[in-house]
Amino acid sequence: MINKLKEELNNVSILSFTSNTREDELHRLIKSVERLYPRTLVLVIICSTLACLSLDWVRAKPWLGLCGVISPGMSMASAVGVCLCTGQPYIDMVALGPLVVIGMGVNSMFVMLAAWRGTDIHLPLVERMGLMFADAGMSLTMTTVADVFVISLGGFTQYRGVKIFCIYFVASVFFQYVYMLTFFAACLVLCGERETKNQHPLVCTEILPLEYAMDRNCLFRTFCTGGVEDEQAADSGLFLMFFFREYWPEFISDYRVKVGVSLCYIAYLAMALYGLTHIDKGLRLSRLTLDASYANHYYKMSARNFRAYGPPIEVLVEKELRPWMKEDLDVIDDLLEQFEKKEHFFYGPNLTIAWTRSFRIYNETHPVTEANAMAVLQQFLRDPEYKSSMYDIDVKVNTARSTVITSRYFIVSKWLNSTYLEAAMMDEARAIADRNSHLSVTAYHSDFVLYGQATKIWTKMLQKASICVMVVFVVALFLIPQPLCCFWLVVSIFSIILGVFGFMSWWGVSMDSIASITSIMCIGFCVDFTMHVTSAFVLEGGLSRMERVRRSLYLVGTPVLQGVAVILVGVASITTPESYFFRAVFRIVFLFTVIAAVHTLLFVPVALLSYGPAKFEKHSVFRIQSRNALLGLTGDLCELPEEVSGSGSGSSSLSAKVSPVSLVETKRRLTGSYITPVRAHLPFLGKALRKEADWRSGESSFLGVD
Repeated sequence: MINKLKEELNNVSILSFTSNTREDELHRLIKSVERLYPRTLVLVIICSTLACLSLDWVRAKPWLGLCGVISPGMSMASAVGVCLCTGQPYIDMVALGPLVVIGMGVNSMFVMLAAWRGTDIHLPLVERMGLMFADAGMSLTMTTVADVFVISLGGFTQYRGVKIFCIYFVASVFFQYVYMLTFFAACLVLCGERETKNQHPLVCTEILPLEYAMDRNCLFRTFCTGGVEDEQAADSGLFLMFFFREYWPEFISDYRVKVGVSLCYIAYLAMALYGLTHIDKGLRLSRLTLDASYANHYYKMSARNFRAYGPPIEVLVEKELRPWMKEDLDVIDDLLEQFEKKEHFFYGPNLTIAWTRSFRIYNETHPVTEANAMAVLQQFLRDPEYKSSMYDIDVKVNTARSTVITSRYFIVSKWLNSTYLEAAMMDEARAIADRNSHLSVTAYHSDFVLYGQATKIWTKMLQKASICVMVVFVVALFLIPQPLCCFWLVVSIFSIILGVFGFMSWWGVSMDSIASITSIMCIGFCVDFTMHVTSAFVLEGGLSRMERVRRSLYLVGTPVLQGVAVILVGVASITTPESYFFRAVFRIVFLFTVIAAVHTLLFVPVALLSYGPAKFEKHSVFRIQSRNALLGLTGDLCELPEEVSGSGSGSSSLSAKVSPVSLVETKRRLTGSYITPVRAHLPFLGKALRKEADWRSGESSFLGVD
C-alpha cells in the first residue's frame, strides 16, 4: 500500500514506521555483516599466512597461518553449540563475536610462534616445545584468565542482550585457550618435525641449505632452499624479532628518548582527559539502521520537520475509577496537571490526550449515574465525535462493577535536542509517577530505554573499567608474583581504557550501548598485549632490567605488530556497509588495538626500564646459560647462585667466563639432548669447565648430569 501511494504521489515523500521497524532494521544490520565474513576470513588467512613465511623455507610455516584462524573459528563454533545445548538463546549480536575472537586467537598464535622461534633450532623437538610452552604457556594462561574475568564483568548488567553476548564470548575465549594448547600446538609439532627434517613446507621434501645451492638458479635459491648445516649455529628468529632485541631497547633506553616518551605520554593523557569531558552519551535510534534504509530516512525527516514535538509519554493508571464520580475524575486531572506544569519538558493541556476530559464534556449532555455508567461510557466510546481519538483502546472496564480498572493517557513532550535533557525529562516523568503511587501510575515510552543510557551507561562503564583493573591486578598478583610489575600492568590497562574513551569523542563516537558492547569485546586486547610483555619481563628475573626488556620485546614485539595488522585487516571489511554502527565498531577496535600496541611496545618498556624491579630471582647456571644461548646475548658471563658461588666467610668466590653456547653444543653433540635447568653445584661446574677444554682438543667424554 505504501509503495502504491509513492507511485501515485510522485511529488510527495512518504515514509513509514511500524512497531517492528527497529527490530527489523537491527536484524538487517547484523545480516549485512555476516555476508562480509567470507571476505574477512580470506583476508585474515592471507595476512596470517604471509606473517608465518620466512626467506628460509625450512623455518617458514604457512600452514600455521591457516591453522591459527581455524582454531578460533572452532572455538566460536564450540561456544555456540555448548551455549545452545545449555538453553541460552541465540541473538543477532553474537554474530559480532567472531571478529574479535579470531583477532585474539591469531594474536595467541603469533605469541606461540615467537616463543618457538626463540628456541635453539638444534634442540630436539620435544625440548623445543617445552621451552616454547615455558615462554608462551604462562602468558596465554594469564591473559585467558584475565579475559574471562573481565568479560564476565560485562555480563552483570540490566540489559539481557549484553548478558547473553558475554556468555557466548566467555565460552569462546575458554575454548580458544583449549584449542590453542591442543589443536594448534599439535599443528606446531607437525611443522616442527618437518623443520627438524629440513623439509619444504609445501611439498614436504628435504631441501638444501642456501650455502649448498649457490650454483643453482635464482628461483631455486629463492623458493627451494632453507635450513642450516647441523653443525652450524643459527638464530631461528625473524629480522623483526632481532630488531626488537638489539635496536629497539637501545633506542628507548636513551635518556633523551625517555624524556620524549614521557612528554608524549603527558600529551596523550591530556588529550584523553579533554575528550572525556566532551564525550557524547546516549544512543540515537538512527544509528541502529543502515544509512540507505527507509527507517534512517524516517528518523532524519522526523527530526528535521517535526522538531517542535517530542515523543508522547504514556501515563498508565491501574487504580480503579468510577466514571460517575466527579472526585475520581478530578484525581486524574490533578495527575495530568502535574505533568503539564513542567513546561520545560511537556506541553500544556491542549495536546494532552485524556479520555476523562472528553468524558466530562460528554456528560454535560449525557448525565451519568452509577446505574447507567457502563451504558453511557460505551455510547461515549462509540460516538463519532470522539471515536477518532480511539479512546476505546485506552480504557479497560469491569462491567460487573461498572468501573474502569485500567486507563491510559498521553502527555506530549517537547523536542529536546540533548541527551541529558531527554534523560532529565524521563526522570521527571518517573518521579511524578512515584509521587502518585497510590494510583499505581506508570510513565513510559519505548525511547526511555535509550534515555536511560545517557545517565547510566557512562557510570556503568566507569565502574566496569575500575573493577576490570582491580580484577586484572588480583589475577596478576597470583600469576605474576612481582607487585611492581603488576602495578605497571594495571597502570597501562587503565591508561589504555582512559585513552580509548577519551579519543572516542575526538573521532565522533558516542558512549552508548554500541560502544559498551564493543569495549567488552576489545578490552581483551589491552589485557593480552600488556600482560604478554609483563609476564615475559618477569620470567627472566635473574637478568638485568635491560636484558629482561630485550627478552620480553624479543618474544612479544613481533606478535603484537603482527596481531595488530591482522586485527585491523579483519575489522576493516565491516566499514563497507554504510552505517554509524559499523563505523563506531571499527573506530573503537582501531583505538583499542593501536593504543594497546603503543603501550606494549613503548610506554610499558620505558616504565620497566626506568622503574621496573631489579633482579629478584636467582637462576641456576644452566638456566642462565640456556637463556643466553637462545637469545644470543652479547654478554656471556655465567651467573652463579649464592649456594654455588661460594660467597661468604671461609670460602673462596668463583666466577668464570664461559661461552654460553659451548656447553649446550657439547651436550647436544654427545647425547643429542639439551642440558635442562637442574640443580647446579660447585664440583659439577668445575669439572664441566675443565672438560670443555678437553673436548675442544678432540676428547669425546663428558660428565653426565644428576
